[in-house]
Amino acid sequence: MRLVFVICAFVTTTVRAQAPSDDSNIACVERLAIPTYPRVARAVSIDGTVKVKVQLASDASVLKVTTEVVSRFTGAKDLLAGPIEDQIRSVKFRSECGGKLVALVFQFELHGKGMPSPKETSEFSYPNTFRIISEPQLAQP
Repeated sequence: MRLVFVICAFVTTTVRAQAPSDDSNIACVERLAIPTYPRVARAVSIDGTVKVKVQLASDASVLKVTTEVVSRFTGAKDLLAGPIEDQIRSVKFRSECGGKLVALVFQFELHGKGMPSPKETSEFSYPNTFRIISEPQLAQP
């Protein structure tokens, strides 16, 4: 199942009224499909945070995506940032945000014990953080 984050007009008004001074520009996101936990990362119990900066072109299309991965695991960048970068290229941004820089944070967390079919949840934390939480994948003999 893929969750889609949509900022409607009401929420956008609320976001703008409470906009932080960190210039995350979350109100520029019109539609974002929340990424799923990368299968390989879950299978080898890798978690971490992917900080994303999206430079928008004048027409609000994605011009450039840069990522920084914070994790205690070697190889986390390859397993976590790649899927996020692909996902970001399909995000719909508001046309009035052309030329802006948008900052997003994706936290991948593993909780609980290993399961053959891990459950996954996603949540949004204001102003710009998405948490993707999964049970670990049970290792197959």
